[in-house]
Amino acid sequence: MLLLLALAVFLAPRVSGQTDLLITGVAYGPLPVSDAEIPQAIELYAINSIPNLSEYALGSGNDGQETTLQGSLDAGRFLYVTNDATSFETFFLITADLVGAAAVLSGSEAIELFRQGEVVDVFGNTTIDNGTATPWNYVDGWAYRRDATGPDNSTFALSNWIISPDVFLTAETNEDGDIISFPISTYSRILATPQPTPAPDDDDDDEGTNQGEVVGAIIGVLCALALIGAIACYCRRKQILAKTAGTAATAVNPNNVSSSAAELGIVPESGV
Repeated sequence: MLLLLALAVFLAPRVSGQTDLLITGVAYGPLPVSDAEIPQAIELYAINSIPNLSEYALGSGNDGQETTLQGSLDAGRFLYVTNDATSFETFFLITADLVGAAAVLSGSEAIELFRQGEVVDVFGNTTIDNGTATPWNYVDGWAYRRDATGPDNSTFALSNWIISPDVFLTAETNEDGDIISFPISTYSRILATPQPTPAPDDDDDDEGTNQGEVVGAIIGVLCALALIGAIACYCRRKQILAKTAGTAATAVNPNNVSSSAAELGIVPESGV
């Protein structure tokens, strides 16, 4: 029965728009070559491990699927597609995973991510051929996804992105950590800054304060009682030890019987 259930889950069609991969960055580099600039690159991130990347493809503008991905990718890892492997490594100091036509950019194209022919994530508006005058233009700059957002399926969400055109470093300069540089490999599924916790209602706050004060007072009383009891026990022990020492002295010195008896509070019976 369990085997049949597992087989059914395996063979079941995927939910529309489901993806383990998303677009996290687009870069239009600062190194001038003829009438373009390099490196041009697309950064992807694996939400879950992907054993077969060939299910996915990239396209730029509205040209459909142009570059089919290859290999596999572990969860939490990044994948880079570029138009020029040499300039990519020179500028970013890491090796690109794939060279493909989808990464031949002009800084104004939308980027689409496909899975088995269906759009599962997008950057930019694919209905616009030239996005130079749009708020998502990244000419001579970059765009990077905000943490804990995406995928966006086929509908572009501008608020999920940081757009920084015209901010790359000087030509032939490597990435050096400048805050305006392309933030490569920094996307996270968890927000880097914790979100503020909503303030409680005033009534709830007062009630919690009063309860805390009552509990604190009770603990204080109990501690005081425990201290008093400890002191009383100590004094009583000292008295018992003193009486025991007096009894022992009487046994050694019979001449002191009356005196010792009196010290211990022993009163002879009448007529004895």
